[in-house]
Amino acid sequence: MTNPAPTFTIFGRDPVLIMGIVSATVMFVSSLVFPLTIDEQGVLNLIAAAVLGLIGAFSVGKEKVAAAVVVLFKTLIAAALAFGLHFPPEIQGSVMAFVVALLSFYTRTQVVAKVQARF
Repeated sequence: MTNPAPTFTIFGRDPVLIMGIVSATVMFVSSLVFPLTIDEQGVLNLIAAAVLGLIGAFSVGKEKVAAAVVVLFKTLIAAALAFGLHFPPEIQGSVMAFVVALLSFYTRTQVVAKVQARF
């Protein structure tokens, strides 16, 4: 029995393999070149996973990208906080609300209801 091919590939490889390579690279660099805490390593892996999720969402359909973009922005805010950026919760909430509003505006132009409205 053969394994089915992944829905999309990155450089001809399964995204899970790419994520493993990223994770191993973060650990390698952290141990030999630039010391990172376990939390910082986790944040870098989280960013990689969010970017791969965005790529995956885009490969499935452009209208599905909005949710992945929101997750990517949340991940980037978490990364900034983990690496020492002082970002008050009010500003975080404002940035995320703005991102969601922009994406909602974009999404509305890209999707069509499956059924006609009845009055």
